[in-house]
Amino acid sequence: MWRLGESRGRTFRTVGALSAVGLSFVLAVVMGTGVGYVVDRWLGSSPWGFLLFFFLGVTAGILNVSRIERDSMAACGLFAAIAGVVSGQMMPVVGVLVGGGLVALSYWTIKGSADRFASSPTRPTVAIGWLVLRVLGRYALLAGIAYVTIVRLHLPPLGLLVGVSAIVVGTAVEGIRALVGRRSAS
Repeated sequence: MWRLGESRGRTFRTVGALSAVGLSFVLAVVMGTGVGYVVDRWLGSSPWGFLLFFFLGVTAGILNVSRIERDSMAACGLFAAIAGVVSGQMMPVVGVLVGGGLVALSYWTIKGSADRFASSPTRPTVAIGWLVLRVLGRYALLAGIAYVTIVRLHLPPLGLLVGVSAIVVGTAVEGIRALVGRRSAS
């Protein structure tokens, strides 16, 4: 039986897992910046400690995100192999891979936008209407691709859903890895 409470709990867990991708990057940068600030105050070396630890934080954040990317791709490949073995057909395998491709396309476009924003020397001024239009356009494109794969190419929707969920699995693997590392360190 489908209950609202169970659905809400699953939704919050999924959102939490996906937000860990951005949170792991942001926390690494914030921690590096904080350490750099403290070092500068302690040694009187402003701004060099701040800059050094800021860039170390950015590097650590990029490494965290790249591990999640790797784990997500591995999960998608594993799901595709399982779909092929279980179904004995090629269409579910293609469905899983296309679903993984959809989430990868979404992830990489968001990451590309964030990279462009972070790399600009001055904060770009973007009209809110243009920003909303870009976001809606991006997701309209993804919805169109999903429509074509399900309705026109007749790929199994469950395969697409499994492929899209690969990023959740990749994020969960990285979260479990962090928890296990934290427990073994204490």
